[in-house]
Amino acid sequence: MRKRTKFTILSIFNLTWYAVVVLILNACGHTVDTELTVGWFAAWTAELAILYGIKVKSKETSDEDAQG
Repeated sequence: MRKRTKFTILSIFNLTWYAVVVLILNACGHTVDTELTVGWFAAWTAELAILYGIKVKSKETSDEDAQG
């Protein structure tokens, strides 16, 4: 198995287990900070984007492209 495939599986696994744990904690009456969730998903999504060379546009870049 290629190194890239292993890292992809690890990334998806980390995104999945975090979502499941947050749902379980919410069902038990605990809350998870929004900043933690945003940071977790942003970090792993960025890792996947870098791994696959996906160009992620920011809102500022999209606005500039529409005007120019």
